[in-house]
Amino acid sequence: MKILALDTSTAVASVAVLEDEESMCEITTGLQKSHSEMLISIVDHALAMAGLELKDINLVAVGRGPGSFTGIRIGIATAEGMARAINSPVVGVCTLDALAYNACPQEIQIIPVMDARKREVFCSIYSPKGEQLSPYYNLRPEDIRHICSKDSLFIGDGLIPYSAVLENSLGKFFHKGPRALWFPRAYTIGLLAMEGRIDGQGPVQPIYVRASDATILLKDKGRNK
Repeated sequence: MKILALDTSTAVASVAVLEDEESMCEITTGLQKSHSEMLISIVDHALAMAGLELKDINLVAVGRGPGSFTGIRIGIATAEGMARAINSPVVGVCTLDALAYNACPQEIQIIPVMDARKREVFCSIYSPKGEQLSPYYNLRPEDIRHICSKDSLFIGDGLIPYSAVLENSLGKFFHKGPRALWFPRAYTIGLLAMEGRIDGQGPVQPIYVRASDATILLKDKGRNK
């Protein structure tokens, strides 16, 4: 099976082409332009490097968040559009699951933290083997101490702004993972899709965890009428 996988839930875009469990090509890059401007060209480049065309793909997999609301929507829309063009299935994979999976195996539990802006993070707790142990949370970084009571490996781009906050609030329980584990990899999205850790059949449903700014604004306007 040939899989096209992509993730745009952070400031980094990642695209991979897999044949079964083998990576044929993976491109992970920080963007100077927006995801909407660059994603299609990155996909085209990845397919060319793998020696394939879009019509050769059997399954499209996409990171469905949490993360950047705009990035998630762009990734899902692009994946669904490409899947329709070749009459291929499309599946969504949780970005936090992919971050944890990429860090396995460990000797301690894993807590991926993604920058949610507004001085908050998206996070969840995983076993050393990558099994999810908690719901998806949207928390202030200093409040993670209320759900973390043992040694934990922290990964994810939430460490960029909040590493010091987490270390100060968690003390000896905080273990900082290497920077190579801070961003989602499309290759891992593809592997999880193959293993069936997906959002089920039908249209891909984004994981936002909290309401978008636009939704909050509309609710506030409704209350003020």
